[in-house]
Amino acid sequence: MIDKNTKIFFSVASNPGNKGSKFYNNYFKRNKINAIYIPLKLSNNFIETLEFFKKIGVKGCSVSMPFKKQAWKLVKKKSFFLNKIKSINTILFNNKTTYGYSTDFYAVRKVIQLNNIRKFKSIIIVGTGSMGKIFYKILNNKNNKIFFVSRKPKYKNQLKLSKTHKIKFDVLINASPLGMIGFQRFPIKNFNFSNCKKIIDVVAYPEITNLFKFANKKKIEFTSGEILAKLQAEKQLEIYKKVL
Repeated sequence: MIDKNTKIFFSVASNPGNKGSKFYNNYFKRNKINAIYIPLKLSNNFIETLEFFKKIGVKGCSVSMPFKKQAWKLVKKKSFFLNKIKSINTILFNNKTTYGYSTDFYAVRKVIQLNNIRKFKSIIIVGTGSMGKIFYKILNNKNNKIFFVSRKPKYKNQLKLSKTHKIKFDVLINASPLGMIGFQRFPIKNFNFSNCKKIIDVVAYPEITNLFKFANKKKIEFTSGEILAKLQAEKQLEIYKKVL
């Protein structure tokens, strides 16, 4: 039952799902915690929404596309290493101060370790947003070659989609919303998968995408966004426990 002592958590996204609310609300119920987690669809006005959250005493906020960069600018306290990716996906409101965290960073690092991605020489990252930058920051070293696929290439290691068929690679990372509900399917035909050993996809909804079906058909090892989402949720729960 919601009352004046109920602790409120929100999830803010342009296209929110229900998995986060199920995860947290089940956890609260199971552990008899007087709290609620609410997904909120938001197209703009993120700054005003955050100010409103402060006023009504919201305890935490999960941040998804396209508000992660805005969130990074707005929070007062965050880890120094986040300055390079300029993105956060978790906000904690505690004692009138906002704290920013990136559980994306934790989940990406864990997935890279579990799949031993650092041993591969050639990697393609589709998308140059916050998730793409996190993958690049963790993976970039002298022993591998990483290409970005971008709509508007700015640097030598960035390619237009029309040029990707020329590149053979060991690992493909879809760090974009391609394949997500409301977005275009992943453009499989634009890539040369002849050497591909592993595919990592950040898309968690829907669970079965055209990229997943392709990987399954070609027997390419596939890590889904569902796994990343689970790791993110576990880490985020650790953070939220500070105010529960």
